[in-house]
Amino acid sequence: SSSESEEDKKKKKKKDEKKDKKKGEKKDKKKDKKKDKKKDKKAAKKAKKEAEHEEKKHKKEEKKGKKEEKKAKKEVEEDEKKEKKDVKKEVEKDEKKETKETKKARKEVEEEEKKDEKKDKKQDKKAKKSSMKEEMKRHKKAMKD
Repeated sequence: SSSESEEDKKKKKKKDEKKDKKKGEKKDKKKDKKKDKKKDKKAAKKAKKEAEHEEKKHKKEEKKGKKEEKKAKKEVEEDEKKEKKDVKKEVEKDEKKETKETKKARKEVEEEEKKDEKKDKKQDKKAKKSSMKEEMKRHKKAMKD
């Protein structure tokens, strides 16, 4: 009888071990599920963070692009302004040069005209003198006759 109870004990022990094992497995499964859930949550959080980071990066790049576009536009406008200024300066320089040359030419023309006038006056004087001589000759001749 005692040996039978010993066997019963063994059987019971085995049964209990099996039960415990099953319980343990169930517990482990539950733990694993929890772990997996945590892992999934963590992964989702990480993915969300990465997505936000990408979004931020994209926005930053967009902003940078817009900034660069604005900068480029400004540079183009400044270049155009400078070009306009340079052209204006060049035109003014040319005009000044032209006026200088014009003044010089006008002066030369005026000097020529003065010379011509003097010549004309001299010739007029000569002509007057010779016509007066002629007049005198005529007068003398008339007096003789």
